[in-house]
Amino acid sequence: MFNEFKYNSIVIISTLSRTETPTGKILYDQLKPLERMYSKKIRFVYADTISALDTAFDEVVEEIEKDGIFPILHLDAHGHRDLGLGVDGISLCYNWNTVVHNCREINSRLQNNLLLTIAACEGVGAICGSNEVTFSFLEPTPFGCMVAPIEEIFVSDLERIYPRFFTELLSTNSLTNAYQQLEGLCYSYNCEEVFVKAWLKYTAETTPPIVEDKAERLLPKAKAQIW
Repeated sequence: MFNEFKYNSIVIISTLSRTETPTGKILYDQLKPLERMYSKKIRFVYADTISALDTAFDEVVEEIEKDGIFPILHLDAHGHRDLGLGVDGISLCYNWNTVVHNCREINSRLQNNLLLTIAACEGVGAICGSNEVTFSFLEPTPFGCMVAPIEEIFVSDLERIYPRFFTELLSTNSLTNAYQQLEGLCYSYNCEEVFVKAWLKYTAETTPPIVEDKAERLLPKAKAQIW
């Protein structure tokens, strides 16, 4: 598991509607008192429109470039494998490919150091198991590691597991230890798996002689994107 990583900030972005249980804000309120103890900046952003979510991603990029932060990015939202990330509850949908693009912009600036955590149903399946989301092994991966629910997940579960996950991560700086707090409700997916997914897709669509010829030239460059 992606375990050794650098971070000095946790950014929680919530796109839930204001009438729903604010799981992201609840998580923020539980982590904020630990900010000084562990010397980590904890920030909460509420984004209930597409443009507000675009701005939230842009602000993370700006903080990395100007302030030198190395954030963990936590997305608190509804999710649908085909429709995307819900915004303002489920009133609007934010395409999964756009999520991947924005995370790639962040991860490339973090030198493949982004831990992306998602509190959205079907997060892993939507990003890493859907044919709608495309990966290229010649582009930077969108995360060093992603942790997200495999399928539908209940609010009560989110309220329980993610505070435990982050508290354990802050206190031990071990993703392996923190992952054990998720009770099997979330799955971790790392950059190497993204590479394998992209490579298998490429080889399936390319004739064998071309694959063999290009592999020697492209694989060193591709691996440079994840290691």
